[in-house]
Amino acid sequence: MLKKSIIFILLTSVFLSCKKSYDPENLLTARQKDSLLTTLIIQMDKLQAGANMETRFEEKFREGYEQRKKLFSLDQYYIDKDGFHYFMVIRRVPSLYEANKRAEAGRFRKDANGKITDFEEIFLTPILSDEEAHDKGVTLLHEYISTGNIEKYKNDITYVEFPNLTWTYNKKKQAWINAGLDSLLRKN
Repeated sequence: MLKKSIIFILLTSVFLSCKKSYDPENLLTARQKDSLLTTLIIQMDKLQAGANMETRFEEKFREGYEQRKKLFSLDQYYIDKDGFHYFMVIRRVPSLYEANKRAEAGRFRKDANGKITDFEEIFLTPILSDEEAHDKGVTLLHEYISTGNIEKYKNDITYVEFPNLTWTYNKKKQAWINAGLDSLLRKN
């Protein structure tokens, strides 16, 4: 009986240690994590004054993005066998209420020089408490990594703010767009 218990404990330990962890600390040094977070902020955050989509990575704008880093934390990070890097950040957002966090996730690849390519945002949660943003964001990210979509959560406004019925992520524009509004603007 004791032998069976020891074997069970050993097998359980091995199984638990093999479970995938998306903790960025497992894949990145502190310096790599800090650099990646800045790059993600440049990709996702509002443009700095004077920047546009083509110039936003220029060195003269980097300090502005560095200052915004205090609002973000890299919460999840995973690289799959096809070379996609998945990430989730927790972002503090302006709010009159106690809940003031949002999980934002996406994925990208890197070219031979380490530059981000094929960037896309996957989802944004609504504004939630810190714990809720983390928990719901992790659920959504794991769902996306394992199934390739978040369809079963897409219309649940307690989990997903974007994408929704009107807003989708446009990889070419690297922005969330309202398809109906976008088509009206193109007509005029």
